Amino acid sequence: MILTGYLDDGTAGLFALKERGGLAIVQDPEDAEIPAMPRSALRYVKADYCLKLREIPAVLANLAKASEEAEVKTKPDKAMSKDLELEVAIASNERSRLSEVRKLGSPSFYVCPECQGTLSRMHDAHPPRFRCHTGHAYSIGSLESEMTNDIEASLWNAIRSLEEFAILLKERAGEERDGEGEKERMKADGAIQKAQALRQLLAE
Repeated sequence: MILTGYLDDGTAGLFALKERGGLAIVQDPEDAEIPAMPRSALRYVKADYCLKLREIPAVLANLAKASEEAEVKTKPDKAMSKDLELEVAIASNERSRLSEVRKLGSPSFYVCPECQGTLSRMHDAHPPRFRCHTGHAYSIGSLESEMTNDIEASLWNAIRSLEEFAILLKERAGEERDGEGEKERMKADGAIQKAQALRQLLAE
């Protein structure tokens, strides 16, 4: 069941459960406070139910009652694929060697935001997903979010460095003679201008 939320969390798990014979319940995006997660789920998974939040409890109750009355299944409708078994093992830290991850996907241009290892793009993943050999995993949406955060952090770091550099140059200018001090002040002004340009970029 996927309810309101940001990005596309839960879509890959719902897809895997649906493939093995499970039921997929998704909140109607029009009814969700934050519609991104339900929209992603409906894009990649054929939902059995797409409901308003207030309608879900009654459906769950009916499903629970039906399962009590029906013969209890001992096995899922469809066996877990070898790829899914391997990915579950990697996610639970049972197996996380690079060679194992390469069985699931091909090396991408991207690095893991957490450990800086190369990310492999999973074959036939729904939605598109990436995984590194230490076990970190990202959907294409969550990877975009992490990269956006990294870019913003890098820009703030550049602003800090430029402003600190300008302070140092002005301090040095006070120690210089024979016109060298003016050169240092001009360099400091240039650093401040670059920092202001980056601040404007972040504001936009």
